[in-house]
Parts: sequence; C-alpha cells; structure tokens
Amino acid sequence: MSNNMSDTTLSPQTGMHEKVHEEMHEGDTAAAVHRSRGESVVIGKHVYGNLYGVPYSNLTDLERLTGTVKEAAIAGKAHIVDMLTRKFPPLNGLEGGVSIIAMLEESHISLHTWPEGSYATLDVYTCGREADPDAVFSYMVKEMKPKRFKLFRSDRSLVSERIAMVDAKKRS
Repeated sequence: MSNNMSDTTLSPQTGMHEKVHEEMHEGDTAAAVHRSRGESVVIGKHVYGNLYGVPYSNLTDLERLTGTVKEAAIAGKAHIVDMLTRKFPPLNGLEGGVSIIAMLEESHISLHTWPEGSYATLDVYTCGREADPDAVFSYMVKEMKPKRFKLFRSDRSLVSERIAMVDAKKRS
C-alpha cells in the first residue's frame, strides 16, 4: 500500500479483510531494508470509516457498544490499556449517541454515534505487525449492522522516500 490514502465503499457482506490485510503488508521489503541498516521502523496501519443506516438500537447502548469495542480489540489482537466512554443527552426526543475511545498498547480505537442520523464513525489505528485494524473494523461492522459503510485506509508507517523508490524500481 502506498502512503496515499485510499477509500472503498462496501456493503457488510463484502470480503474486505483479505484485501486490506494484503495491501497493508506491501511495505515489508522497505521495512526489511531499514531493519538491516539498524534504523527504527514504525509500522502504522489506519483503517477508518463511516457507517450508514445503522439500526437505532445499535447506536445508543453505551454498555453494549463498550463491550463490542472490547471484543473487537480481541478479534484484532489489540490490547486495551484504558477506555474513555460518554453517553450524550437526548436530542429532539431521541436517545443520545455515544463516544468510546479505547487506548491500545498499539494505538487507539474510537467510535462515535449519531442515532438521529442512523450514523457512526469508526477509527482504528494500530502500530506493529501483530494487531490487525481490519479485523477490528470488520468485527464492529458485523456487530453494528450498517446498511452500508465507507472504508478508508492509510499506511502510517515510517519508510523513507529513498527506500520506497528503490523498492519501486525493483518491482519494475
């Protein structure tokens, strides 16, 4: 995956896990060159998106959604260090949304919901090879049941331009 952001609109039934996982590891050659030189390597994977048409009941229950975020972290091999949660007051006669931020050893997961719009945003950023932000995102989508969602991916790894150019020439 290049350092450029990419986005994809998918339905929950789309098999996105394999596609994202494959693209996230395209920078392995450049990372190996950095390591062989004794340089530090940061592997950052950022998966985030918008969930549309989420059932109302899946946007308002703070306790249930907090549990879902915890389960999603486990599914993605991420380790929660701390959590900040907030249930917002009712708006125009509708139950308020929630915000959940899970600080991970690997980075963070954040979820924000707007029941009045049947809408949620989800942000999963992990560092290192073990945690899988795509698995976290997929788990959340499966549990929240949106009618559709838009997925964005960004490689946040530390790889120098020179090494990336060398790798590009090797692939040509």
